[in-house]
Amino acid sequence: MKIFNIVALSFLTLALPACVYVPVSNNDAESSTCKTYTHSMFLDVIGPASHGKSINPPQNSSSMPSDCRLSPECTTAFVAVAVGATVAAGSAIISGSIVVSDNAIHWLEYQGRCNDGYLNQAKQELLDSISTPKSVAKPNIDLQLGVATHDFALIQQSLDKGADVNFHDQASPNVFCNLSNGRAKAVSENKTDAFDKETEKLVDLLISQGASPTNVSSTGQTLVDCTGFLPTNSLHKILTNGWPNDYAFWLYAGVVLEKPEIIREAIANGAEPNKPIRNARYFDFALRAPSELSDIGREDEQKKSLESLETLLKLGAKIDEGKLSKPGDIIKSYIYYGGRQNIQPVFDLLIKYAPPEAKKNSLVWLEQTKSNMDASHSVVDQNRQANIEWLLYKLSPQSWFMPEKEVNADSRK
Repeated sequence: MKIFNIVALSFLTLALPACVYVPVSNNDAESSTCKTYTHSMFLDVIGPASHGKSINPPQNSSSMPSDCRLSPECTTAFVAVAVGATVAAGSAIISGSIVVSDNAIHWLEYQGRCNDGYLNQAKQELLDSISTPKSVAKPNIDLQLGVATHDFALIQQSLDKGADVNFHDQASPNVFCNLSNGRAKAVSENKTDAFDKETEKLVDLLISQGASPTNVSSTGQTLVDCTGFLPTNSLHKILTNGWPNDYAFWLYAGVVLEKPEIIREAIANGAEPNKPIRNARYFDFALRAPSELSDIGREDEQKKSLESLETLLKLGAKIDEGKLSKPGDIIKSYIYYGGRQNIQPVFDLLIKYAPPEAKKNSLVWLEQTKSNMDASHSVVDQNRQANIEWLLYKLSPQSWFMPEKEVNADSRK
């Protein structure tokens, strides 16, 4: 019995390595034009089975021959065969999993790295769609570019190819927004007259092609909000075409784009200068521009903006006089812009049209502020210090009866 057991154990030892599956790299399948870090794999079999000497276990391992069940020696031999089959199956499962995982990783790398890979092709198609718009969209882009650069040939070419003159996106409500894109360069090159004449021609061309200036962006931005400058004649044509009877919008356009002629025409046709527009006052928009231009070197631009502000004030726009506890327009301007070097022309215009109550309230607030500054011995910006002293002189009752030259001279003492 012992001898038979030894034979059985020996058979078991031989059966274990009888058939083992291992993962092997498939270097022959690599592309010569695309090198990857990973490689494809396949299953290979080593051991006797690879040489045609595989052991064929019973088809049903649970069906042990009846004449073997009573013999321990026979049972041991049968178990050896079963174990051999189990080892082969287990190696196939483990190695097969490695092959499947590695091939999946290799496939992903190949698709992303190699030119003929699916992911790379999809990426290239996306880039092509962005860099080369569809035939329907490209004329629209050319039209926008042509208007921005005043390139009449490109504009005509895009129109011939079917460009939509009312094409717009979130950033630009309509094609008219691009009219003034190159004006800053024209100003620097002293070519503003030629540029403005081209702008007028472009407006005529776009309107004749059916372009509507009334389109708005998803954020509510209008033509007035997206263009920096338009010649008065061009703006008048656009307003007549897009808002023929909406004189409240005419007034908004005139104030924002600093067009005294448009402001006068809008108010003459019934626009109310003290009604709110876009959650603010017309006066707020008119005051902002010259205040922002209150730096040394921008006097000419500020003077033009002040002309629009004064036109609005002359035609009835009211200055908020405020209260002793609530600053009005004069004090708000000082709070926001009191540190600017050339803000005094703005203050001067506000004082000129301010009602007496606004002057009195502003004077009291400024006196208290100046007293607090002196008491605290705090370091105050030089421009802000000079401007508050200038305002105190201009708002004092004695200055109301002094000639303008004397007031300015007195304030510099």
